[in-house]
Amino acid sequence: MDDKKGLYRDLLIRLYGWRDSLASVLRNEDDGKLVDNRSIAYKWIVETSLIADDRVRSAVTDVHRALVDAQTVVLDSASTAGERPLQAVEDGLVVLEDALRAELAVSARVRSRFGAWRL
Repeated sequence: MDDKKGLYRDLLIRLYGWRDSLASVLRNEDDGKLVDNRSIAYKWIVETSLIADDRVRSAVTDVHRALVDAQTVVLDSASTAGERPLQAVEDGLVVLEDALRAELAVSARVRSRFGAWRL
């Protein structure tokens, strides 16, 4: 479980980094980290997809899709005034965090039960 916890932490850090980089571009304050954050997020997305349950994989896919869509809008649009291109990303991250917490809680309960059987 500790491995999953660390992986999920790293995944969230990179997804939020990607989101933050897009937000900085929107504010005309490009942090110069978009490519790095996106590339490393892809690595953690793949890692997560190999070990996560269906709910987490689905949430990761939704956030990934939202980030790609938002990036297209942010980088290709002449103006995003009045739009909220990162709203779907924000919503997806909330769902993903809930899914990650739920999976880790289930893993912890299973682990504690398994440990009790050993006694």
